Amino acid sequence: MFMNLAVRSQELTKQYDIYPRPADRLLEMITRRARHTVFPALQDVTFEVEKGEAIGIIGQNGAGKSTLLKLLCGVTRPTSGKIESFGTIASILELGTGFHPEFSGRENAALNAAILVFRLLKRNASCRRSWSSPSSEHFSTGR
Repeated sequence: MFMNLAVRSQELTKQYDIYPRPADRLLEMITRRARHTVFPALQDVTFEVEKGEAIGIIGQNGAGKSTLLKLLCGVTRPTSGKIESFGTIASILELGTGFHPEFSGRENAALNAAILVFRLLKRNASCRRSWSSPSSEHFSTGR
């Protein structure tokens, strides 16, 4: 069963403490009296994704889609529950950034993937140039 799983979430919950003013965070630490309200971004989310399976996360603004993605990618930690990944999770799109408003989601994904590949190729090309310089060639031949 575990061999086919890519991701498993069990009763995943994420809550944020919301303070009316930034100073209230400090006052709460000093007085030990709660000055915040708790915002439940996700509550008891449970699911499994098998390897090779594609899923979509849809919902209204404020439904917790970005919070779930942040938890999946390890950007933030859950308040409670457990999330397991069997393999590597890589984010092609940075959460909420790099979108062209006139492109579809698919077009934005393709554009950002192309930019990522271009950056990797450019970095690899500069590495190859530094390795093929005469000084490194001298050391690689052992002369």
